[in-house]
Parts: sequence; structure tokens; C-alpha cells
Amino acid sequence: MNLNATQVYVPKNADELRDNWLRDMRLEALALGLPEPPIQPGTDLYIRATANANADLIQYANIAIADAGTDVLSATKDDLEEKRKGYGLPESKPSPSTGKLTVSIVGGGSATLSSAHQFVLPNGKRGKVSAAVTVSDGQTVPAVTIDTGIDANLPAGAKVRFVSPPLNVKTEAVVATGGLTGGLDTESDDRKRARILNELGHLRAAGNWSQKIEASLDALTSLQYAFDYPALGGPGSEKVALMRDFDVANQDYSREVDAADVAIVQGYMDDVFGLPFELVVQSVKNQPVDVAIKLALPEFSTKAWANRPSWPLLAGGDTRVSVTAHSGASVTVNASTTTPPVDGVTKIAWWSPATLEFYDRTVLAHSGSSGAWVLTLDATPIDSAGNAITNGDYISPSAVNLNLYGAAWRDAMRGLGPGENTVSAALLPRAARRPFTSERYPSDLTIKQLEAVVASSAEVANADYSYTSVTTPTVP
Repeated sequence: MNLNATQVYVPKNADELRDNWLRDMRLEALALGLPEPPIQPGTDLYIRATANANADLIQYANIAIADAGTDVLSATKDDLEEKRKGYGLPESKPSPSTGKLTVSIVGGGSATLSSAHQFVLPNGKRGKVSAAVTVSDGQTVPAVTIDTGIDANLPAGAKVRFVSPPLNVKTEAVVATGGLTGGLDTESDDRKRARILNELGHLRAAGNWSQKIEASLDALTSLQYAFDYPALGGPGSEKVALMRDFDVANQDYSREVDAADVAIVQGYMDDVFGLPFELVVQSVKNQPVDVAIKLALPEFSTKAWANRPSWPLLAGGDTRVSVTAHSGASVTVNASTTTPPVDGVTKIAWWSPATLEFYDRTVLAHSGSSGAWVLTLDATPIDSAGNAITNGDYISPSAVNLNLYGAAWRDAMRGLGPGENTVSAALLPRAARRPFTSERYPSDLTIKQLEAVVASSAEVANADYSYTSVTTPTVP
């Protein structure tokens, strides 16, 4: 068995070790001119090889685990925690949750609420209004929890109770759309790894940009990362943009950081960097992007397109296929192909822009023609959050592992960072103000994201963009 000396050999199972041992025993015996050794099942050598292989497998597994734990890029849990301590990075404190509350005003009129007005969650944890606002009945107020941790999160529709509200404000308030989110007990391995890599790549010292990134992450565990724009407003100024991660479990794919969380980081930064210059902290802004990707899958494989031939094919000037009309289980799509789907056989997939997942449907009947195919599907396309298909949504041929490809693309999107902040030529020495960051958070759509899709499953031979509404973030 040829193996590079720098590789850590990890056998698939004990059988592989046993067979290697028996093979070496036989070849060495023959090389010395000895008779063919008995290595068949049931022989002494076979029994000995089996026993040795079972014991050795444990040792190989332990070596592989230990090897992974020595590298920052592969270390997890306790190994990664030990590295954080070793590099002198502070432990991230539990973070509060933030969001909005819908308040009810008795008898109409308006009321003013401020941070003096606290509320209690059903589990007893406390929160408060995060900014002074004047609202009417049914309007929302920004909120942040005083207590921290994952159990400070609440879904939309949950009820909280004000401790001492203004006279015309009802005691009970309802968590608004989006919920109270961001409460965490500990930071994730990915975030901890990003902090360590920031420390390794750029020494934190004297209020430099690396130290400001670390300070931001220290202030709030719910941040995914922070990005520093040096001298953005001219000499003596600096901006830090905050970004949060996808909340896949709750299908919340916003990157924007709540205003209450921004205030927490701004206050922390002001305390840490009491320097005579302007330090602005703000959230990144979401920018929706439409993307269509062409995939090369094998023609004859159990893990390929669901139908042969797949439908709809891109024809004419098509770069993607979208819905132009819908009513229940009937949808009209603008595919230019002249080849019709096969009723009762053809499967198509709908990409939900809300849940960022694919949903399969079978075409039961069709009418129309090129540019306006009317499809009767086996069920109304509705995603797991209850959202129905709508005009402008994309459809594609269905594939066996289509949701693997979709998940890979979604994960690639969570690795994007903010881009240029201004094109003002007056801001010297350079007008294209991009943040100091690493390749971990690119801002542009490039081959890097396509590579993630190709790597998602062995049968994907290639991927390419057929359409993108933007490839570079818009300058604010």
C-alpha cells in the first residue's frame, strides 16, 4: 500500500486492516520462497489478523481525531476552545435577543415608550424597549432582552407582559414578525475559528482594524463577523459593519443586525477605544440577488436529473425559467423550448425564495406553447413555511439530489461579506472603500460559490452561472 508519509491513514473499517495484513503476510512469504501460507477464513492467521485489526482500528481512529484537533481549520469543540484560550482571546459572553413588539393602545391615541419600560417573557426572562418611540395602536416598538441566552428567543406571535406600561398601553404585547432572535449561550465553532484566524493573520494592537473586529465579536455573540472600513469618512474616522449569520433552523436568512444590537456594540467600542476619532458602527444591509445556475449531471446515473430528457430545457435566449401566472396547482412558465413536458412523468422543481429550498412537483397535464407553457401540477407549490409559488419565482428540472445542491448554494451565500461603501473620489487615497477582511468573506459572486455546488455531490461535473441580477454588491 503506497501512502505519503505526511498523510494520516484512516482505514474504512477493520476488514480493510485485516485484508492488508493477510496480503502482506502472503506476499512476504512468497518473496522468501516459503510455501503459500493458509490465510483463508477460519485459519489461525485469519483469526489473528481479525483480532489485530479490531484493536488497531481504534488506534487509527484516535490518531485521526487527534490530528484533526491540532489544526485550527479542522479542530472543533474542546480542541478549538483550547486554542482560543491559548491565543488569549476572551470568552464570548451570552447574547440577548432583539426584535419588535406590537403594542395595543387603549382608546386610540398614542403613547411614548422608552428603555424605562420593561417586559417579561413567558419563561420569566426580562426585556425592555430599546429606544424611545411614540406609537399608535397596533404599531411596533424595538425591544431587547435584558437577560441573555438561547431561551431569551421568542417566535413571532408569542406574548409578553409589560411590567409597568404607560396608562393607555395594554399590559400584554405580541412579538412582531421576525420574532425575538439572536439570543445565544455560546458562540459557534465557525465563529470561534474566525476569531482565531483573525488573530493569526493580523496582530491585534493599538486600536488597529483587527482589534476592532475582535472587539465587535467580543461585544455580541450573535454576530457572525464584523468588517472594518478604515478612514471611510476621511482622516480620523473609521466604520465597522456588523453582520449576522443565517438562522437556518428558523428559516431566517437576513444578514442585518438589529438596531439594539448595533447600540450594544457601539457602546462597547466607545468604552474600549476612547480615542479622539470618529468610530461609527452600523449593520450591513441585505441585497436580494437573483441567480440561475447550470449544472452538468451524468446522463445515465441514479443520481442525476429526475427525467430523461429533463424539462424545461433552456432554449433560444433563455437564461432561466420563471413563473408568469399561477392559480392553485396551475402555473404558467416562460420557457422558450418547443418540446412539451410528458404528462404524468415530468418532474419540475420550484425554488422558494422564502425558505431557500427546492420543492418537487409532477406535471399532470399541459397546454400552451413556447414562451407560455401552462402546467397543471399534482399539488399547489407551497413551501414548508406556508408560502405559495408566485410570479417571478424560478423553476427548473428536478434532480435526485437537487436539495443538496440548493443547500450548498445557500451555505455559500452565508459566506458572503459586505462590499464597497462609497465611490466618492474625494475620499483619498482610494475611492473604492472596501473592508479589511479575508478570503473567508468575499463580497462578489465568482467561481468560488460555484465550486461549493460542484463539491456538494460527486455526480456534479460542472456548474456555471446562466443568469445573475448582480455579481457585485451595489454601492450604498
